[in-house]
Amino acid sequence: MEGRDPPSSGPGRRATRRSPAPRLFTRAFIALGVAELCYFTATGVAIFALPLYVTGPIGGDEAWAGSAFGAFALSALVLRPLAGRMADRIGRFPLLLGGAVTAAVSLALLSLAVDLPR
Repeated sequence: MEGRDPPSSGPGRRATRRSPAPRLFTRAFIALGVAELCYFTATGVAIFALPLYVTGPIGGDEAWAGSAFGAFALSALVLRPLAGRMADRIGRFPLLLGGAVTAAVSLALLSLAVDLPR
């Protein structure tokens, strides 16, 4: 066996070409990456700024700030399993679109808050 060419490289044999691997950076992949960057940046800023906003201009105390942050965490804990089941049933796109619209509207409405209920 020593000194022999492998079967694919012998005379008269043609090397087979592999089909090119699918591209990772497609237009849809880049658009999704940019959308996620925007969403997680907005969410990160909101998580950081929400306690400061509640205790500052709105005039709440630390308990209100904790409640505001706790509501975010509790809603994520409750709704994520339900959203996963819904995505399995109706598809991901409606939930992605609905979640993006809900996040944008709720962050915009947050800027309209002027005080807390007493």
